[in-house]
Amino acid sequence: MLIGYLTFVTEIALVEGGISFGIKYLPEAIKIFALQYLLYMAFISGLLLITEVTKSTAAGITAGSFGIMGFGMLFVTISQKVFNTDFDISKYYISTNISKVNMDAGADIIKFALGIGIVYFIIYNVLNFLWFLKRDVV
Repeated sequence: MLIGYLTFVTEIALVEGGISFGIKYLPEAIKIFALQYLLYMAFISGLLLITEVTKSTAAGITAGSFGIMGFGMLFVTISQKVFNTDFDISKYYISTNISKVNMDAGADIIKFALGIGIVYFIIYNVLNFLWFLKRDVV
């Protein structure tokens, strides 16, 4: 995110010719950073849930690697072929929303990603909480 902001600021400084270095864009960059932080925390909460349910750190690491690399699109493509539909579930993936949220994203993308982040964060953390209640932690 920081590199993206610095690239954006440098581009604006070169195009506008000013020396402000994008200070006026800092509030927007902080909002985008906070949204990406929320999305990453939701993603990590999901990985924690996978790790706890399977009792395997390898499962969490593998799921995280596959999720970030976009292996979910493989399942979307297969399900679209099998069920003969054009419904695209990938827009509800956390990793897809992480990649869509940037300084040039429109308000509809930001709102949708915020909703996805909040929903996944709440669901994953409630499930983690319920899972830890069942365990005998001394």
